Amino acid sequence: MRMNLPGEKEREALQQCLLEWFSAQKRDLPWRRTQDPYAILVAEMMLQQTRTEVVLDHYPRFLGRFPTWEALAEASLEEVLRAWEGLGYYRRAQHLHALARRVVEEYGGRLPAERSTLHSLPGIGEYTAGAVLSIAFGQRIPAVDGNAERVLCRLFGVEGNPARQPWRGFLRRLAAHLLPAEAPGLFNQALMELGARICIPRRPACFACPLAERCVAHREGKEGQLPRREGRPNLEERTDVAAWLVGEQGWLLVQRPAGEPWASLWELPRRTLEEGEEPRQGARRALQEVVGLEGEVGDPCLSLRHSITRWRVTLHVYPVLCWQGEPQALGCAAWRWVAPEEVGRLPLSRPQRRAVEALRRLDLSQVGGGLMNSSGTNTGQEVVIHGPGRSRSKDEEGPANGHCGILPLHCSPSR
Repeated sequence: MRMNLPGEKEREALQQCLLEWFSAQKRDLPWRRTQDPYAILVAEMMLQQTRTEVVLDHYPRFLGRFPTWEALAEASLEEVLRAWEGLGYYRRAQHLHALARRVVEEYGGRLPAERSTLHSLPGIGEYTAGAVLSIAFGQRIPAVDGNAERVLCRLFGVEGNPARQPWRGFLRRLAAHLLPAEAPGLFNQALMELGARICIPRRPACFACPLAERCVAHREGKEGQLPRREGRPNLEERTDVAAWLVGEQGWLLVQRPAGEPWASLWELPRRTLEEGEEPRQGARRALQEVVGLEGEVGDPCLSLRHSITRWRVTLHVYPVLCWQGEPQALGCAAWRWVAPEEVGRLPLSRPQRRAVEALRRLDLSQVGGGLMNSSGTNTGQEVVIHGPGRSRSKDEEGPANGHCGILPLHCSPSR
């Protein structure tokens, strides 16, 4: 393992090669056309754990809706979360909103340019601070993301796991040592661009790399071995159940509590099945624990699959046949009745949006006698709407006829 930093001559040659390549080959990305710290920070927050092509679709709309710190600070969190939808990892949006309010209230709407101050703001870590300070303010501070780590590990033959010490610290010292005094932001972007487009995780395009002749991994045939990272654990299976309650004022939706995945987003009352628990009982428990209602549920009317962190989740939606009492915010931050046509305007997680869009397609015209038949088309391999006479996949649950039951409005004792 090479722990020595490159000499001055090697460093200058590397800087020149990389910056010349970047000048000729860089992508024309909207956040590269501005020096506005706000616009650059928004882009950096979006680009964390989200593909560039996805960010390209959302970035202009977000800035159009919230063009300044003041506009973002004045918006409600619900508005910001709704505008963020599709980017995932909603905690970033919450941090960005809180950060905007602090910038406006404490710094007069101007992002502070001191590293220690930036680190004290919500959602600003080592990488984000380095990116903003170098790109927007021209400060000689490294910005080392996963792409830059990969380039540095291969270029200098770093054999250790870049996520662990002492390798992590060495890579940051190395990145800081390589930065030129002039245009450090351009160099940071060039290093990350090389990792995103050429020095990719699998099958790197070494033939197109401006640094191939200097690369230890390329010279030793270790491109596929570096960087050395610990393998990701396999996803674990989990089953969630949600209760679909329809009242005179619309559907009952709840807001996720703080500190949990999808915090502040809206969804149907939901719980994860406990070991040995029947799905129907889990749906009743969701009603009890989330909104304090006692109710009976019908057969599942919808199933879908999705992944979150280390889980592969199967979600089953059960219609509520009848219930007693008024909702209370027990296992949620808030609850509200929402007209079906208005549900889509709330900030929802992607799985919940898929679920409510599928539920809206169910045929409610046959409500009567306490049961409703579902109809509609299968929206894909991962979403199944249960209905009379429909075939079912091996992952689906419930009776073969798949009837979806809902109580007529006059049967609810709480009205």
